[in-house]
Amino acid sequence: MLLYSIEDHFTKDDTEFKFNTTDSILVRKSDWERWIQTCTNTMVVRLRQGDITQICVVGGYHEDDAERVYAPSWIFYRLKSGEPIEIEQLWDTESNEDVLPIATKIHLRPLDNELYHVDIEGEISKHLLNFQSLQKGSTIVVSLESLGGYEVDIFVEECEPENEVLLRGDVALELVAPIEDVVEWSAATVAGAAASAPKETVQDDFSQMFPSAVASTSQKKFVPFSGVGYTCR
Repeated sequence: MLLYSIEDHFTKDDTEFKFNTTDSILVRKSDWERWIQTCTNTMVVRLRQGDITQICVVGGYHEDDAERVYAPSWIFYRLKSGEPIEIEQLWDTESNEDVLPIATKIHLRPLDNELYHVDIEGEISKHLLNFQSLQKGSTIVVSLESLGGYEVDIFVEECEPENEVLLRGDVALELVAPIEDVVEWSAATVAGAAASAPKETVQDDFSQMFPSAVASTSQKKFVPFSGVGYTCR
């Protein structure tokens, strides 16, 4: 199968376009119909191109007869469009339990210094309601309504208890200060800079959806997003 971007192949009027702001991919209808017969929990998969992998969930199917997988545009920070993709199914056909652990803590780092004094916590929380999974090293893209739709890249610096997690219920989240002197993002530069950049966060366990958060230059408080899990049945 070949991997392509939802954003490049569907218009905003297409029902498929809504998946562009999620962690969901669209697969062939035949694959969807076959997998839904064996999956009794979250239809989470691992996409693989060589040594690079990305977890996500199967959100539905497309009507294209070609052997294609359509993915949200943020996934292409890690994977390549138009290239072959392998799909590893991460569900146990003999059990109702999810294979991946539930997230207990997440560290996110905005990759834009201009946002240092902007209250973006609530909007990031709201965006993550569309996600069922998250992986360390990923970069998600959040459109900030408070800034007129300005899109900001958010780097997933850490996930606990493992590098690949599912978002369910209450999760402790840290919003880490943006990296200084970022000219152009790349996976290599982020890895080095993130290790030395100071953290300026206060953790809050959340049990409510998106209360407004308060940010300052000395302390940031990131309050509650709630990952909603949907199953394939």
